[in-house]
This record gives sequence, C-alpha cells and structure tokens, in this order.
Amino acid sequence: MRHPALRRPRVQRPATLNRGHERGSVSVELALGLPSVVLVLGFVLAGASWVHADIAATHAATTAVRVALTEGDGAAAAAATRIAGGTVVITREGDWIVARVSVRGKGAVPDAVADARVPAQP
Repeated sequence: MRHPALRRPRVQRPATLNRGHERGSVSVELALGLPSVVLVLGFVLAGASWVHADIAATHAATTAVRVALTEGDGAAAAAATRIAGGTVVITREGDWIVARVSVRGKGAVPDAVADARVPAQP
C-alpha cells in the first residue's frame, strides 16, 4: 500500500460532466457516418475508373489515326485494340481519317468514347 502522501487526490467531477445519458452515442455516430464514407469512396473509385477508361480511349484513338495514316486501317484497329481493349472503328470522311474508340465501363461506370481525326495524306 502506498504512503498517504503519495496517493493522488480524488477529484470530484462536476455534475455537468456526467455523461451517462450519452453512453453509446459514438457507436451510433459511427454507424451513421461510416456508410457515408464508404459511399463517397465508391464514387471516387468509380470516377477514377472512368477517367482511366477515357484516357485509354483517347490514347488509342490518337494512335489509331497515326497508324492508319502510315500502315493502313487494319493495323490501326489492331493497335488501338491492344491499347484500350475496346471497340475501334476507322472511317474515311472526305480528306480525313477518323478513329472512334469505345471502351466499356466496369459496373455502373459509363462507357468512354473518344474520337480522333487526321488529314489524309495524298
């Protein structure tokens, strides 16, 4: 047993700090707040997935028109498919070579579509 002089004195809490009636409120706040955090995280991840698909589609479309200009439409479609893995359509509209690449979104993410065009060389 400790010497009486070494004991910490007991401090009486004021009645206003007695929070017995709020017991468990942190659990309730966590139960209400955690689904909101998870939902926001889901939206952020879905947005990042769509941005990734959009960048891949844009890169594939620009690559496709450059390859179509030098090596032909078949090689262009193959190159764009290797890059984005989506649907590739190469068309010639007058003096322009146009590539349209569509990449399917995963889950609830919308599809990403990108077009690129380059003037055809004689």
